[in-house]
Amino acid sequence: MNQVKILVAGPGTGKTTKVKDIIRSSSDAKKILVLSFTNATIDDLLKSFEADGIGLCSDDCMTLHKYALRVNHLSDFHILNPEEISRLEFYADKLSIDKGQLLNVLKCITFDGMVESCANFINNNPAYANEKIGAIDLLVVDEYQDFNEKERNFISAVSRYAKTVVVLGDDDQCIYGFKNADSDGIIGLYNLAATEKIAHENKCYRCPDDVVKHCNNLIGNNQNRISKTLQISGRSGGIVFEQKSDLDTTSQYVLEEIRKIQASGDKTTIMVLSPVYFAVGTLLEKLDSEKMSYVNWFSEKITLDLLKAFWMLRAVFGAKKVFNIMMLAYDQKNDKKRFAKFLIALKEVIQSGIQSPESVEKIIGCALLDKQVCDFISNEPTVELFSSVLPNGLYSKLIPLIEDVSSRERNLERLEPLISPPTRFDQNKINVMSIHKSKGLQADYVFILGLVDGILPSEVAGIDSIEAQRRVLFVGMSRAKNKLYLISTVLWDGKYVHKVDKSKFRYDYRRKKWCGQTSLFVNELKLKR
Repeated sequence: MNQVKILVAGPGTGKTTKVKDIIRSSSDAKKILVLSFTNATIDDLLKSFEADGIGLCSDDCMTLHKYALRVNHLSDFHILNPEEISRLEFYADKLSIDKGQLLNVLKCITFDGMVESCANFINNNPAYANEKIGAIDLLVVDEYQDFNEKERNFISAVSRYAKTVVVLGDDDQCIYGFKNADSDGIIGLYNLAATEKIAHENKCYRCPDDVVKHCNNLIGNNQNRISKTLQISGRSGGIVFEQKSDLDTTSQYVLEEIRKIQASGDKTTIMVLSPVYFAVGTLLEKLDSEKMSYVNWFSEKITLDLLKAFWMLRAVFGAKKVFNIMMLAYDQKNDKKRFAKFLIALKEVIQSGIQSPESVEKIIGCALLDKQVCDFISNEPTVELFSSVLPNGLYSKLIPLIEDVSSRERNLERLEPLISPPTRFDQNKINVMSIHKSKGLQADYVFILGLVDGILPSEVAGIDSIEAQRRVLFVGMSRAKNKLYLISTVLWDGKYVHKVDKSKFRYDYRRKKWCGQTSLFVNELKLKR
């Protein structure tokens, strides 16, 4: 990355205000680009810009994901979702074909792959980059710690076209290890001698002083971090720790506390967080029974049924028929005889590297799919005929997106965001979500459930390091503006314990339950009892 200015500061310390100050001080800048990681952060920035009369819109301020798609040179490639990646890995194994070769033939790519390819293309094709990116007077990259190495390389490639680059973030809030983001990225950039450090008081204006102090106690146990202390601002409020016997008792306690909060008559925002869905499942049932309005951020937005509808539409009306037939045929793999025949035909098509009408006929001729579907793939029907013969309720939402032939292919590639826009934080409802989803958000009252050894932290293989998990709790705690509730539960059903670090639980034969103990992180908070 070119020489940059960097601000490393903790949660609630006014980084958004600093971004606005930087933009105001660049009054002569004709082109400003602001990038961040989450939609929540972008929404917050855009609202703040509008409120302060700063003339930046969604064309100037967006997620890196959206910007990468804008400058992507592989516009004819389909970007895979996790389910599609899993299915293609299955096919690569069964066909004994290199996964990369399979993706190239099918004109598919992972998002990380697209970002990496785009960065390399920008670096090696300056004429293309000049046209797609152009001269940027000010590039602001917010929440830099959330980006993985490939995304950071992409940012570095784009930064070469910027006169001024300002990076903001906080290594203590790096929590996206599951997508290979790591705190070393921002720590390394900060420690470069050429990086200009932006002075900041690091005072937390969001959280009560008591919460700030305990956040410092917690995160101070991490060794791999930039040395800094979150300063108090004199804000009143508090922190409560409770241990309850089981999920029902835990949920009833949270429900009663929420009732008290809502009965106060004040307009307050409420957030219920957990590292795992099963810790809040009973609470959601109680909220439903009480007809209390909430937003469930854990709910699956894109179901498998909806994905199958996408694949069907793309197989019939889209250009990448072989890929979508593969996705649909996967569910017939238990029909071993016909599926084996399908794999033989598919391998011949893949190895030829040609996706022609003849190759499509070759693989649908294996009779794995419904005959009418095969007929539609071979001879594209009218939209009216398709919708009348396949009157699935899912298609009623999708059909309008393919009626205009001129925009059909583009819409077919954008079905997921068109049908399922990102969940938005609702100030007037109870927002129930994972701690990871809370990043970039805040609420007057925050409840964190599941603070049990073996759940948070967990040493199960594949789970982030203890330091990374400590950062997760730090992020969750620092969402609270007024009061923070930390809740541990003792008794758990085996079906839940088997999903986490079972070694941290003891089986109680009398109660037929698994007994857990309070998270070691709670001890590190040094709460007064």
